[in-house]
Amino acid sequence: RVRLGGGRSLVQIQSPRPKIIMEKINIFYTTTSNEIVTEKLVQNLLNKKGVVCVNIIKNVKSFYKEDGMIMESLESVLLIKTILNKNDLEEFLTEVHPYEIPFVTEILTGKTNKDYLKWVEKNL
Repeated sequence: RVRLGGGRSLVQIQSPRPKIIMEKINIFYTTTSNEIVTEKLVQNLLNKKGVVCVNIIKNVKSFYKEDGMIMESLESVLLIKTILNKNDLEEFLTEVHPYEIPFVTEILTGKTNKDYLKWVEKNL
């Protein structure tokens, strides 16, 4: 309430800030090598603002071509749940990922359930 003088006053009404409502989170897929390296990478990701959860799928047998040879390795798959966009996550992973050239791809999703989104907003 602001006093204008002469017994008059003006009431200023402030509208609430609009709440940003998320409809989905972004999910990214990458792979890493051994368990120690994987858990260190997960800690780095979770310390990054905007990453809320990382799922680890262990003991994935990968086959790939390199220098004309078929190679085989045991890896872990990481599913990264985040509000970051691909460019931001890819830039961060390039800095902290143990692979010289990490594979990073976005898994396109639909809308995420509202209760989970509320949990994400609370825990970012």
